[in-house]
Amino acid sequence: MIYGLFLLICSGADCQYQPYGYIYPDERNCLMDKDALTAEGVLSECYLIDEIISADFAQTKS
Repeated sequence: MIYGLFLLICSGADCQYQPYGYIYPDERNCLMDKDALTAEGVLSECYLIDEIISADFAQTKS
């Protein structure tokens, strides 16, 4: 199982979770970074990730 860290981003009354850009091999490592961000005042959550989609733009055709 792999986990991703997501930041809570709010704009006016609308809030949503945005990917932070990191994936973790287990929940424990994700929670350690989440706790560090919380200490800095940044709200975030760790969520289980089902799959990762590659963003290899060199393989895409025009």
